[in-house]
Amino acid sequence: MKKESEIHNGLPLKEVRDFLSESLRKNIEYEYSKNSENFTYRSDDPIKTAIHSLENDIERLKMRVHLLKEREAIITIMSMNGWNEYDVSDHTRIENGNKFHLPFVGTEEEYNNLMKEIYPDEFNKLK
Repeated sequence: MKKESEIHNGLPLKEVRDFLSESLRKNIEYEYSKNSENFTYRSDDPIKTAIHSLENDIERLKMRVHLLKEREAIITIMSMNGWNEYDVSDHTRIENGNKFHLPFVGTEEEYNNLMKEIYPDEFNKLK
């Protein structure tokens, strides 16, 4: 297993890839945390309860739109560089107590090279 902080080592624009990868992780973590929050409001007045519930829904939806626009910008920058996002959670060791793994940001060839680096014995068998 490789440390997740090392997945872009040796690649051009490593710092940009690390930033995009971390931005994706933070975006998804924030969305996940906000979706799992429980907003309860109890009142003897069902109309007030319904209003409060809908106001919370509106705020959650606004935040979701913001997060999706942020994610769209990240994906646009990746696309401009010919990069995709690859899930490497089964192949890397999470660091710093994060809930989610960093995705690999790069081309398919770079992703395949990373897999060869992590599992050299598996790829040598194919030769």
